[in-house]
This record gives sequence, C-alpha cells and structure tokens, in this order.
Amino acid sequence: MNTIFRSFTFRWWQLALYETALISLGLGVGSIWSDTFEDLAPWLLLVFICIAPYILYLYLDQVSQKAIISRKDDPRDPSQKEGR
Repeated sequence: MNTIFRSFTFRWWQLALYETALISLGLGVGSIWSDTFEDLAPWLLLVFICIAPYILYLYLDQVSQKAIISRKDDPRDPSQKEGR
C-alpha cells in the first residue's frame, strides 16, 4: 500500500538547507503579508510555545537513544572486551 507518511532520514547538511528554506519563506511571507498576520501573531506564538517543547523532547530522546546504542556497539569500549 502506498502512503505519503514514510520514515526517512536527512543528513545534517540537508536538514540545514531545509531549515534555511523554511526560515527564508517565513521571513518573505512575514515581510509581504505583515498586516494580514498581525492579528494572528499571538495565536501563532501560542502554537509555537505548545509544539516546540514536544519537538525538543523528541529530538533529545532520539539523540540520547542513539548515544546509548552507539556506546553499546563501540569496539573501543574496554567493558566490551571478552572476559569481563
């Protein structure tokens, strides 16, 4: 079954390009349609305040899991040697 929601991975530089594009789009829209979004600014800020901690939590959780996994697989780790 085809689905539009698939898991995929970005490299760090691809994510940097993506973020740069989104910031540029946001600045462009904000500068052109500032009068339109002026009334919505408090609501948009509220949405950001509600969603940003969740995204930060997910990011930090994934980073810590990858760190734990990479430590378990690290051949240089002295506790991984046989006989211990």
